[in-house]
Amino acid sequence: MLVIVILSTLFLSEKLTKRETLGSVLVLAGVFVVLSNVERLSLSIGLGELEAITSSFFFAGSVVITTYLLWSHDLTALSGFQLLYTGLGSLRRSCRMGVSGPRDLTALAILLMIGVFPALGLWMYNSGLPKIGASLTSVLFSLSGIMTVVCSS
Repeated sequence: MLVIVILSTLFLSEKLTKRETLGSVLVLAGVFVVLSNVERLSLSIGLGELEAITSSFFFAGSVVITTYLLWSHDLTALSGFQLLYTGLGSLRRSCRMGVSGPRDLTALAILLMIGVFPALGLWMYNSGLPKIGASLTSVLFSLSGIMTVVCSS
């Protein structure tokens, strides 16, 4: 989220408000608290942490590019292309793993939900980008983890 806020300020000319600045500082502080070793009070960064940091930069870049594209392209077409591209990748991986198809109705329902829920989430995420901006959309998206915990409790 922090990287999205920074990139959207730099490349999309979105205004960074005091509240977003404070939120970004809190996110950064939270990352250090989570990654720090409280016994030694040192920050250990290994391959897993580097992969997570790198993935956040790539994700932020894709959000900024998607926001830019949504200013001039239709939401349905862009979201459809993203879903088709990721769906073909998932299908290719599942075929490599030997998954040939669902065995019963429960498996088919689960497979359908695995496809439908992310598709709806992506469509809603993309619909917010041109209306409220990449930085605010990413802040609201970061609440999905909290909402998942609340809904599963």
